[in-house]
Amino acid sequence: MRDTHLSQDERYQIYILQKAGHDCSSIAMLMKRHKSTISRELQRNRGERGYRPAQAHQQTVVRRRTNNGKLTLPRFHVQQVMQP
Repeated sequence: MRDTHLSQDERYQIYILQKAGHDCSSIAMLMKRHKSTISRELQRNRGERGYRPAQAHQQTVVRRRTNNGKLTLPRFHVQQVMQP
């Protein structure tokens, strides 16, 4: 099992396998990924029209560019939390 991000090709592969009737576990086994990776991908990127691999990849790229997907807290809040 790999610890890398899903590629755009892998997202299309997930889409095709899902349309062919495979469940998360079988998709994961075929792609040599953990089933939670596939499950999270499908849940995170499901819209009104179902899972769309191109849109999923675009959203991922945007999330990576915006502060690595981390929550940004106002500076004063961080200082209050950090104080004993």
